[in-house]
Amino acid sequence: PGGPTTTKRGVTTTTKPGATTTTVPDDGVHDFAATPAPLIPAAASDPLFHAALTVDDDIRNVAIAKADALRALARSRTAARTAASAATTYRRADGVDRRAIAELERLRASLRAAAMHAYTGYGSQETVLDSPEVARAETVLPYRTYVEVTITEATARVAAADKARSRTKVAADAARAKHRSAAAAAAAAAAAQRTAAADLKADEQKLKEDRKALDDLIASMP
Repeated sequence: PGGPTTTKRGVTTTTKPGATTTTVPDDGVHDFAATPAPLIPAAASDPLFHAALTVDDDIRNVAIAKADALRALARSRTAARTAASAATTYRRADGVDRRAIAELERLRASLRAAAMHAYTGYGSQETVLDSPEVARAETVLPYRTYVEVTITEATARVAAADKARSRTKVAADAARAKHRSAAAAAAAAAAAQRTAAADLKADEQKLKEDRKALDDLIASMP
């Protein structure tokens, strides 16, 4: 009597008491590559058997090549989708970085304008004292304080924008590197897929030729 019966992905095995078994998962596809190729006798010893086994070996090789081509195609498509996603991420990160650069330059220009206004224009002490509107002592001090506060705030905004731009640059650089890596992987996967497709085509052509040779041999027999 057998031992316990187990089923795993379509494969049912019965274990004898005290014995152990190894269950090979069944993925629904025969692994031709794991099947030993037949030993083909020399054509001189048995031409018909030689031709028949050659065709059988060709069929096996085509099945292997087809499975390889399908796997290569799946990998190529996955790599292409990954590269496209990485490209989108990089474009977004680069756009954010460009906007951060523009904002930083705008704030720097504003700070330069404030400094010019404070020290070479209306903000200079001589100009303030000569101005009728702000000539009184009680007006000069608040005005100078206002100018100093304005420059301090502008400087703080520039510093904050500079830090923000540093962060966007790091993000953009990382996205760029990831995009380049994904693009290179996609190109390699596409090249492998083309090679696998060419191998399949060559194997199919050989099968066609060997099958015709077998048919011709059978037709020539008495």
